[in-house]
Amino acid sequence: MENKVPKKGNKSGGAAVAEAAASRKRKSPKDEKDPNAPKRPLTSFFLYSNDERQKLRESNPQLKNTDIAKELGKAWNSLKPDLKQKYENMAKKAKETYEKEKAAYEKKQPKGDSKAAKAKPPTATTKKAKVAKQAPVQVVEDDDEDVDEEEEDEESD
Repeated sequence: MENKVPKKGNKSGGAAVAEAAASRKRKSPKDEKDPNAPKRPLTSFFLYSNDERQKLRESNPQLKNTDIAKELGKAWNSLKPDLKQKYENMAKKAKETYEKEKAAYEKKQPKGDSKAAKAKPPTATTKKAKVAKQAPVQVVEDDDEDVDEEEEDEESD
């Protein structure tokens, strides 16, 4: 049976790899959305989907939601331009309404409450700085070359 010897420079036990993976999992907390803020409008495809989904579900009750979505996508792509234009106009009107509501909402908000004001300036607590501050990973080199030479000496005897 052949003994496998780890190559020089390998990190022992994968501890450094595990540490690196654990540090990648951390995420910064998301900014909470204001529940009073206007919601973004639906696109033309979603307006079409809302109209057609129930019809498709009634005519094909065995279809799963994913299959219904696929069928709606195929139907949207093959839709006549005049019908598609109807939904695009609806989406355009919804977007204009949204932009008006958003402008009115932003006027009501205090000036220091914008996202730009909330953004933190770059500091030493950024991810790169944190990685640089961490203790360096110690690489343990295997001194198994001596063992290999001893085994070769034993085999030659």
